[in-house]
Amino acid sequence: MSKVRAKTEEEVRSEFLDCVCSIVKTYTNESDLTVKDRCRGVAFSILCIFDGQEQGLPAMGIVLQSDEDDKEYYRDIGENWYEAGQVINNSSMLHEEFSGVKYV
Repeated sequence: MSKVRAKTEEEVRSEFLDCVCSIVKTYTNESDLTVKDRCRGVAFSILCIFDGQEQGLPAMGIVLQSDEDDKEYYRDIGENWYEAGQVINNSSMLHEEFSGVKYV
């Protein structure tokens, strides 16, 4: 019997991509939906993955990975910058926000 362990980064990435492929296949075969509705379905379902609401994967944080040069550039031109390490989906369910009329 093998030792129980945490899944590797590669295993989790593979599971995530398998879920995305499954979603694409599902909506590819939805011929009764408009192209826009199929695209919305794919986007919604991928956001559900990040929110931990689909395909058996846990919620996943989407983390900004800007670098210090970017921060300085935006400061120099007087614009707001992206903060490295910021998690954009800590306090919200992206698939629910996406469902709002304002996005599509």
